[in-house]
Amino acid sequence: MPPIIDGEFNEAFWKQAPSLTGDGSGEKLYDGTITQLRPAYQVNQYLFFRGIGEYNDFRKNLNTEFLASFTYIPGTVVYLGSGRVVGWDFAGDSLYSRSHTSSVHMKIIKTVLSVLLVIFVIAQFIRPEKITSAPDLSKDISTAVAVPENVSAILRESCYDCHSNETRYPWYFEIQPVGWWLDDHMKDAKRQMNFSEFAGTSLRRQYHKLEEITEQINQDDMPLPPYLIVHRHAALTQKQKDLLNAWVTGSRAFMKNTYPPDSLEKPGRDGEGPPQRRP
Repeated sequence: MPPIIDGEFNEAFWKQAPSLTGDGSGEKLYDGTITQLRPAYQVNQYLFFRGIGEYNDFRKNLNTEFLASFTYIPGTVVYLGSGRVVGWDFAGDSLYSRSHTSSVHMKIIKTVLSVLLVIFVIAQFIRPEKITSAPDLSKDISTAVAVPENVSAILRESCYDCHSNETRYPWYFEIQPVGWWLDDHMKDAKRQMNFSEFAGTSLRRQYHKLEEITEQINQDDMPLPPYLIVHRHAALTQKQKDLLNAWVTGSRAFMKNTYPPDSLEKPGRDGEGPPQRRP
């Protein structure tokens, strides 16, 4: 099976044609084709779902199975699943037995709900790690460029939950798998822009990321619309956008007048110590 990426669907196709011949007589006792389809979906690094659909050409029936697995500690896997969740007898044109269709449906529903409930309960014990330590201000953006109080207030209200090490975790972060999704999103957001680590990156990256701030807010890409559904107070007014645009323009002008041009416009390397200003 090809590698599965978090949040992506994948599938594998398998087919074989076994046969069985009687001793001495040479009579074929079994001759058919078994075909399997195995769709899989990996939600994140912990949770993995897989289904199996198998069609037996000799018996003329279709069986399906379900499997869920957790891998929290490498090498330790917990499996939950149900064999033959539902099947169809093509020879008799029935769901195994037409007279028992309702009971079969109820069994399916109970099985699926039971599996989902167990998965949900176990998931509550697999929690993403929170940042609870006091922020290290030595690399904060305020040490690289001046950040007025009114600008800082806007950034903290609308940006810091995802783009800093001062995240305010909402109550629903404690509910899995919602917490997993939020944690993955916030990690990705911090990789793109982290105000708490801003001064520890190269001058060129700082210069470029400041420009990205104005691009994102002017195109209404940030804050993200899904975030604003729950955090309406984080929505930016035009006055706040104008203030942020003016701050970014002034900060980039300061950097342009303070540092050599090639340190701002050409690729640099992050983490090589504090930047050197012009003499």
